[in-house]
Amino acid sequence: MNVSPLGISSAPLASLIPAQRCPVNSGQLLTACRLAWERGGQLIALWASDERDRHRGFCVRVLLGDSEGLTLLEHTLPDEGAH
Repeated sequence: MNVSPLGISSAPLASLIPAQRCPVNSGQLLTACRLAWERGGQLIALWASDERDRHRGFCVRVLLGDSEGLTLLEHTLPDEGAH
């Protein structure tokens, strides 16, 4: 999925199929999911992780799939101790 028109930067992931990782804010997360849905993309996986041990708070990850490959969206929700 081409996310550059949304102002989202991406980095390729090592994978047998085309895949990219994109750190996003909450607005970008919603917009990217909406764009994927409008273009026939599918939700492959959704999960959250506690990353407070790395001082990052919590992270929500959304994996979307479309004809171009996989797009991993990562949104970090900092807690009061996050840096």
